[in-house]
Amino acid sequence: MRATPIKPSRPTVRFWLNYLVLACLLPAAAVATFLIMRSYAQERASLERDIVATARALVQAVDAELAGIQSAQTATLGSPTAAKPRVMELLNLVVTSLSSILAGLVPTACRL
Repeated sequence: MRATPIKPSRPTVRFWLNYLVLACLLPAAAVATFLIMRSYAQERASLERDIVATARALVQAVDAELAGIQSAQTATLGSPTAAKPRVMELLNLVVTSLSSILAGLVPTACRL
């Protein structure tokens, strides 16, 4: 009995079309992935810059409020017309106003 030799089959048109589709889709998918990753990194950097700028603005606002309160306290306590028994009352008033100011600023900072 004689065996018939098996001919190597040639790639079909379907194989070449599938190969062509892969050759077109893989680079496009790679470029799309790269662009998405780059966009994400840029947006994250922008968000970080905005958060830092907001934090700096809040710190400046708190510093300005504290400086105003401190100067008012210094002027009031250093005044010769301020009676000594009222010093504790004035300090309580300053602490109350400071706590109300800080309580108003904290929710603003938490909304970031």
